[in-house]
Amino acid sequence: MFVDEQPNQLRANLVHYFSNYLKGGYAYTMPEELFHQYEMEFEEGNEWVREKYFPERDRLFPKATYPDIVEVGLSQDELESIANMIASMWLDKQTQPNSKAYSVALAIRHLKQWVKRIL
Repeated sequence: MFVDEQPNQLRANLVHYFSNYLKGGYAYTMPEELFHQYEMEFEEGNEWVREKYFPERDRLFPKATYPDIVEVGLSQDELESIANMIASMWLDKQTQPNSKAYSVALAIRHLKQWVKRIL
Protein backbone atom coordinates (compact mmCIF):
# COMPACT_ATOMS: atom_id res chain seq x y z
CA MET A 1 0.00 0.00 0.00
CA PHE A 2 2.94 2.36 0.61
CA VAL A 3 6.13 3.19 -1.26
CA ASP A 4 8.72 5.29 0.58
CA GLU A 5 6.14 5.94 3.30
CA GLN A 6 3.77 7.47 0.71
CA PRO A 7 0.54 5.87 -0.55
CA ASN A 8 1.20 3.73 -3.62
CA GLN A 9 -1.02 5.27 -6.29
CA LEU A 10 -1.34 1.93 -8.10
CA ARG A 11 -2.81 0.22 -5.02
CA ALA A 12 -4.39 3.11 -3.14
CA ASN A 13 -7.97 1.85 -3.39
CA LEU A 14 -7.43 -1.87 -2.75
CA VAL A 15 -8.52 -1.70 0.87
CA HIS A 16 -11.70 0.06 -0.24
CA TYR A 17 -12.53 -2.73 -2.72
CA PHE A 18 -11.80 -5.56 -0.33
CA SER A 19 -13.75 -4.02 2.52
CA ASN A 20 -16.75 -3.26 0.29
CA TYR A 21 -16.97 -6.50 -1.65
CA LEU A 22 -15.55 -9.22 0.60
CA LYS A 23 -17.32 -8.70 3.90
CA GLY A 24 -17.89 -11.69 6.14
CA GLY A 25 -17.58 -15.20 4.87
CA TYR A 26 -14.71 -17.57 5.50
CA ALA A 27 -11.03 -16.75 5.63
CA TYR A 28 -8.97 -18.19 2.80
CA THR A 29 -7.02 -21.31 3.70
CA MET A 30 -4.54 -22.44 1.09
CA PRO A 31 -4.44 -26.12 0.20
CA GLU A 32 -2.20 -28.14 2.52
CA GLU A 33 0.17 -29.10 -0.31
CA LEU A 34 0.72 -25.43 -1.17
CA PHE A 35 1.30 -24.64 2.51
CA HIS A 36 4.10 -27.24 2.64
CA GLN A 37 5.57 -25.99 -0.65
CA TYR A 38 5.87 -22.49 0.82
CA GLU A 39 7.54 -23.92 3.92
CA MET A 40 10.08 -25.82 1.80
CA GLU A 41 10.69 -22.89 -0.56
CA PHE A 42 11.75 -20.51 2.22
CA GLU A 43 13.46 -23.01 4.51
CA GLU A 44 16.96 -22.56 3.06
CA GLY A 45 16.77 -18.74 2.98
CA ASN A 46 15.41 -18.60 6.51
CA GLU A 47 18.23 -20.81 7.72
CA TRP A 48 20.80 -18.55 6.05
CA VAL A 49 19.30 -15.47 7.76
CA ARG A 50 19.21 -17.31 11.10
CA GLU A 51 22.86 -18.37 10.85
CA LYS A 52 24.06 -14.92 9.79
CA TYR A 53 21.98 -12.66 12.04
CA PHE A 54 20.47 -14.81 14.80
CA PRO A 55 22.94 -17.64 15.51
CA GLU A 56 21.70 -17.96 19.08
CA ARG A 57 18.29 -19.16 17.87
CA ASP A 58 17.47 -22.76 16.97
CA ARG A 59 15.07 -21.57 14.25
CA LEU A 60 14.40 -18.19 12.66
CA PHE A 61 10.63 -18.60 13.06
CA PRO A 62 8.58 -21.05 15.10
CA LYS A 63 7.60 -24.14 13.13
CA ALA A 64 4.31 -23.43 11.39
CA THR A 65 1.63 -26.07 11.27
CA TYR A 66 -1.17 -26.32 8.79
CA PRO A 67 -4.32 -24.78 10.29
CA ASP A 68 -6.91 -27.24 11.51
CA ILE A 69 -9.72 -25.57 9.58
CA VAL A 70 -12.38 -27.21 7.48
CA GLU A 71 -11.87 -26.09 3.90
CA VAL A 72 -14.93 -24.38 2.50
CA GLY A 73 -15.45 -23.76 -1.20
CA LEU A 74 -16.67 -20.43 -2.49
CA SER A 75 -20.41 -20.00 -2.67
CA GLN A 76 -22.12 -18.46 -5.67
CA ASP A 77 -22.60 -15.23 -3.67
CA GLU A 78 -18.89 -15.10 -2.81
CA LEU A 79 -17.90 -15.68 -6.44
CA GLU A 80 -20.31 -12.95 -7.49
CA SER A 81 -18.83 -10.56 -4.91
CA ILE A 82 -15.33 -11.24 -6.23
CA ALA A 83 -16.47 -10.74 -9.83
CA ASN A 84 -18.20 -7.48 -8.89
CA MET A 85 -15.10 -6.28 -7.09
CA ILE A 86 -12.87 -7.02 -10.09
CA ALA A 87 -15.33 -5.36 -12.48
CA SER A 88 -15.56 -2.31 -10.25
CA MET A 89 -11.78 -2.03 -10.00
CA TRP A 90 -11.45 -2.30 -13.78
CA LEU A 91 -14.17 0.26 -14.42
CA ASP A 92 -12.70 2.69 -11.92
CA LYS A 93 -9.29 2.32 -13.54
CA GLN A 94 -10.80 2.91 -16.98
CA THR A 95 -12.57 6.07 -15.85
CA GLN A 96 -9.60 7.81 -14.29
CA PRO A 97 -9.17 11.22 -15.92
CA ASN A 98 -5.68 10.44 -17.22
CA SER A 99 -6.61 7.21 -19.04
CA LYS A 100 -7.30 6.89 -22.77
CA ALA A 101 -10.47 4.93 -22.07
CA TYR A 102 -11.75 7.80 -19.95
CA SER A 103 -11.08 10.26 -22.78
CA VAL A 104 -12.90 8.05 -25.27
CA ALA A 105 -15.86 7.51 -22.91
CA LEU A 106 -16.06 11.25 -22.25
CA ALA A 107 -15.96 12.02 -25.99
CA ILE A 108 -18.75 9.49 -26.63
CA ARG A 109 -20.85 11.00 -23.85
CA HIS A 110 -20.38 14.49 -25.27
CA LEU A 111 -21.23 13.23 -28.75
CA LYS A 112 -24.44 11.59 -27.45
CA GLN A 113 -25.44 14.81 -25.70
CA TRP A 114 -24.74 16.83 -28.85
CA VAL A 115 -26.78 14.42 -31.01
CA LYS A 116 -29.71 14.63 -28.55
CA ARG A 117 -29.64 18.43 -28.75
CA ILE A 118 -29.74 18.57 -32.53
CA LEU A 119 -32.43 15.92 -32.92
